[in-house]
Amino acid sequence: MNKKSDNFQFSILFLNNGLENNDEENFFSQTFGGRMAFNLTGNFGLEGLAYLQTGKLGSGRDLNAWYTMLTAWFKPAGNVRMEAGLEILSGTPQREGSAGKSKSFTPLYGTNHKFNGHMDYFYVGNHINNVGLIDFFSTIDFSKNRFSAGLMPHLFFSQAGLINPDDTDKDMPRFLGLELDIYAGYRLNEFSLLRFGYSKMFASESMEVLKGGSRREPNNWTWAMLVIRPVFFKATN
Repeated sequence: MNKKSDNFQFSILFLNNGLENNDEENFFSQTFGGRMAFNLTGNFGLEGLAYLQTGKLGSGRDLNAWYTMLTAWFKPAGNVRMEAGLEILSGTPQREGSAGKSKSFTPLYGTNHKFNGHMDYFYVGNHINNVGLIDFFSTIDFSKNRFSAGLMPHLFFSQAGLINPDDTDKDMPRFLGLELDIYAGYRLNEFSLLRFGYSKMFASESMEVLKGGSRREPNNWTWAMLVIRPVFFKATN
């Protein structure tokens, strides 16, 4: 259910998600919460989201997880938009293993590539029973005529504890790394657009423990794409 106006948006969601295991047993989890967004002055706005997950995973394990995000945006000039925010997805401490309840929030059926950086380190693929994520992010967007560009840095932390493999009585620092995303676009005409981007991850030792690989190796990628959105049919009342 949602409600929209020029200066306010509000929505609530309830999802009952059923999974069948190998023994043909059905287990159901529930995701519920909402979103609110305010356009306060035309040049400044706030957005907040909060969701809970309960029920059972497909394995039959109890689920008790949560998610929240808060962002603020500002337009200091007509061609510039700035945004800063914090996103938190709850996780399960590694010391708890698979015993007890899972505290790891799962963004079911989400467009996960849209969030948590363009390098897709998190929540693209299997992320059941993970240590969660804290993402401090900001964005600077610029657009003029047919050209647009932007910069989005992310500071990543684990939400739950990560065991130190060299001393299992201790936890690793929760800081995972810094990611920088740079992107640009040029509109060729009213139905086509060229887009380019470059991303680089500066991973910490904790990220290496969590994801594997070597943090000392270069980790970056660049991309280019052509977007075509033709209008084949248009009708008016």
